[in-house]
Amino acid sequence: MNHLNQIILEGNLTEDSELKHLVTGGEVLDFTIAVNRTYRKRNGETAEEVSYFDIKAYGDMAKMLFDKLEKGRGIRVVGRLKQERWKNGSGGTCSKVIVVAEHVELKVTI
Repeated sequence: MNHLNQIILEGNLTEDSELKHLVTGGEVLDFTIAVNRTYRKRNGETAEEVSYFDIKAYGDMAKMLFDKLEKGRGIRVVGRLKQERWKNGSGGTCSKVIVVAEHVELKVTI
């Protein structure tokens, strides 16, 4: 049984996307979006925080999006979370959570 693993993010690209060719013959597109959140503090002041999310798109989606994802572009991503784990140079375990894109919508720029 699969457990629920879905995320929806809307934000802006922090840099141009990067298309890589995998040794298996496929493509992966790496990009990062900044998501802003405005909230009210206990004292009534408005504050803002920014979170950054690393996203990967694979295959046909990666190829289709590559020339459309430029720094500053607004985007909505529907995807799933994936934990990447690896050993560092000193033998310790490192990990990072990324978003694997399953659906992407681009905001219209006028």
